Order: sequence, then structure tokens, then C-alpha cells
Amino acid sequence: MRQLLLLPLSLSLAAATPSPDPAHALWFDAPARHFTASFPLGDGRLGAMVFGGVDEERIVLNESSVWSGSIDPAADRPDAHRALPEIRRLLLEGKNAEAEKLVNQHFTSAGLGSAHAKAANAPFGCYQTLGTLRLFFPSSAAGSPPATDYHRQLDLPSALATVTYVRDGVRFTREHFVSAPGQAIVTRLTADRPGALTLDVALDRSERFTPALPAAWPAGALRGLRARGGFTVDLAWADGRLTTATLRGPSGASTPVRLGDHTISVTLPPSGRLTLGPDLTSSIP
Repeated sequence: MRQLLLLPLSLSLAAATPSPDPAHALWFDAPARHFTASFPLGDGRLGAMVFGGVDEERIVLNESSVWSGSIDPAADRPDAHRALPEIRRLLLEGKNAEAEKLVNQHFTSAGLGSAHAKAANAPFGCYQTLGTLRLFFPSSAAGSPPATDYHRQLDLPSALATVTYVRDGVRFTREHFVSAPGQAIVTRLTADRPGALTLDVALDRSERFTPALPAAWPAGALRGLRARGGFTVDLAWADGRLTTATLRGPSGASTPVRLGDHTISVTLPPSGRLTLGPDLTSSIP
């Protein structure tokens, strides 16, 4: 099993828990096809949207500080709280338009901020997802029948998302929740036959997905980062600086590669593998 976990994230293999009360749950008989149909989990800082796929579980990750911009000193409105009682009064009276007007006057950025949702180059930038965690579950044999008895459920009182199905005679169950005390996103995987559970784990991000190198981790490597376009990226660094970046993907495929403020365009050779040096200008065989 390959794991690439860049969050306070836990994968646990253990016994199943009792079923939640269906009277207080949202449930579906198929995986989510769209973001709006996935199950939202969160604690105010960490968030996860669980899609519930059979062959591939997709979990969109969120963390409240992930923005494309930075601090704008002119953005603060220190007296915004003074308008809050009036906003609440208007909402209780059903005067939503008047309340919204006050919110826009007092609770939006005093500076350019996020530029009214056109923030690509604004000081705050745009809120972005942290990435997508993907759990790949291969079937036990080629040509295996599709999964049956599929059930996807979000228990509202406990905020527990559960996915369960039968494949090749084995009952598989996944449980997902976010712990506020533990500040962690937790996924628990079970199967009712010993040795039946196997998976690959990968993390990708559609924009600027390469992680910052932490000061507490001056040397190391990451393998198997998945990027848009069918690319896989391996990174290695030493003394807090990138040493190599290896891209794998379709032969002849092109993609931009960004390091800091420096961006280049690369095309993979016939081998489908290209390794770049620390300055992104040299190709290493």
C-alpha cells in the first residue's frame, strides 16, 4: 500500500461500527457524480467532500488558510461588529436585502481584498482547495462483476459519512469524519474477509499543487503526486531547496512547471519520463 498523506490525516483498518439511525441521515444508492452531491464534513478549519466511488474514492480537502494571495494591511474593518446587531434584527424581520446591504458595507474587505470574486491577482487572491485525496481500490480479479448493495450515507447527528458495498462476495465499508479536538480528517476502512482490503493512496492538486518545503523537514522526498493531465511527479530536496523534480506521463505531453515565480513549459520525451534540476532549466537523464 502506497501512502502520501500531507494533512493531519488518518487511515485506519478496523472493525465496523453500528449503523446510524436512517431517520436522521442523508443516503444514496450511488456515488456522487458532482461536487454538490458529495458529503461535506468539517470542523471549521479542516474540511472534506467525500464522493464515495467504488474503484476510486475521491475526497476533496480544504483548510481555511489556503488562499492564492497574502495579507492586505488595508483590508481590516475594526468597527464591523457594531453593525452586527442591526444585521441580525433585519434578518429576523425577513428583510434580507437590507441585511445584505449592511453586510456588504461593513463585513467585506476595506481594501481590494478578494476583488469581488475576481481575485486571481488581488491581494487576498482566491480561496483554494488543499488538494484531492484519492484512494484506489482495485477489484480482486480482472473481469470481476460490478459492486452490488451499494449504500452511501451521512449521519447528521454524528457527522459520520459511510460508504458500503459488496464486491466479489466481500463487504467493504468506509467511514469518514473530521475531529475538531484531534484536528484531523479520519478515514476508516474495513472488509469482512481477512486480507481482502488493498489500496493505493495518492494526492493531487489542480493549481500550484507542489507543497511548500517545511523548515522542520529540510531534506526528503515525495513520490506519486498526481497532477492534472495524467502526470505523476516525484520531488526530492536537500537543505530546504529542491534538488530534482521527475515528471511521468504520456509521451509527448506538454505542461507548465512552476517553481516560485519561475514558470517553464516542458514536453515529455518518448520515454514519458523527464527529470528537472533545481533551477528547472536543466534536464537530468
